Amino acid sequence: MKPRSQLLITICLLLTAPPAVVAQQTGLTYKIIDTGQVRSYNNTTEMTTPTSGQSFYGQDANYTGYAPSYRDNGDGTVSDLVTGLMWQKSPDRNGDGIINYGDKLYFDVALAGASSFRLAGYNDWRLPTIKELYSLIMFSG
Repeated sequence: MKPRSQLLITICLLLTAPPAVVAQQTGLTYKIIDTGQVRSYNNTTEMTTPTSGQSFYGQDANYTGYAPSYRDNGDGTVSDLVTGLMWQKSPDRNGDGIINYGDKLYFDVALAGASSFRLAGYNDWRLPTIKELYSLIMFSG
């Protein structure tokens, strides 16, 4: 079987798996920030949040995660009180008070710069993983 066909079959199997199986999160080694989603939906409309064993159970509204919680450290950093991570407070790299194109970095430049970055007396900065970045999303819009 061709690799492309195998990939297509794998994707189809993942897309047709029951939602409760896909959404099950056991044994995670990291904390997940709650999205605040309280509504549930069937195939076409909003519905009463289903309970275990009912159709459409396993949606985000069925699970409660950690509420986002941050502390401004007053030194250009913010601590995430859920994950324990510390973040640079502002991406305003050039200090002009505006977040724009001039503050953006290519990934390879950011990766190289992290090793020499100094902020708030810390010199062990690194780029976050996608799972760590997830903790910064404000789902309320």
